[in-house]
Amino acid sequence: SNRVLDRVSFRQDGRAIADADTRCSLAYGRIAMDAPYYLGDMSFGALSGIPNVALARAADITGVLTGTGEGGLHDEVRKCKRITVQWASARFGIDLDVLNTGLGVVIKIGQGAKPGLGGLLPGVKVTPAISKARRIPQGIDAISPAPHHDIYSIEDLEQRIRGLKLATGKPVFVKVGVTNYIAYIASGIARMGGDGIIMDGHGAGTGAAPMIVRDHVGIPVELAVPAVDR
Repeated sequence: SNRVLDRVSFRQDGRAIADADTRCSLAYGRIAMDAPYYLGDMSFGALSGIPNVALARAADITGVLTGTGEGGLHDEVRKCKRITVQWASARFGIDLDVLNTGLGVVIKIGQGAKPGLGGLLPGVKVTPAISKARRIPQGIDAISPAPHHDIYSIEDLEQRIRGLKLATGKPVFVKVGVTNYIAYIASGIARMGGDGIIMDGHGAGTGAAPMIVRDHVGIPVELAVPAVDR
């Protein structure tokens, strides 16, 4: 069976008993989950391809969800169903066919390792496979701007959310780095029609983050969850 932990819990003696249901849903019931796990949006450029494929296949097998990150869509990941496709500031490799591949779309505003900053994939890492996925020249630096150049206000965000929903018919999530203002940001995303918020805590791992930012700017996601919940 592809279902895992469907109705399983454990007694103090370690024996499994079938009285718990781990199933849940996202996006107001539009995405069914066998267990409450969302595997992080890590790009093809960051993970070199094989881990991206492994995560996508694992999500299909276990009935959870994983994100593609902003590095374009790997051909093998495209075959998997339980993915979200990231719509980031550089729009690497994005077209309507790609946006329609998964179960939802993620507008990436920021990430926990470098809140408020863009990214850089050095040209030496832009191999033929990454060049194909991102639709950029091989061997040339790939720069992700800090802002989306069509999102400078909360109303701009609403237009992008509505536009992506109309174009794909799929739920739209918004991914942000966790800072002290996360509660206000989450409220804005909800008011602008987002189907969910992905909160990315400090640290994490990316080659595109200056160490001073990675280690000192974001805050732990554990602090953000109760503030956003309130």
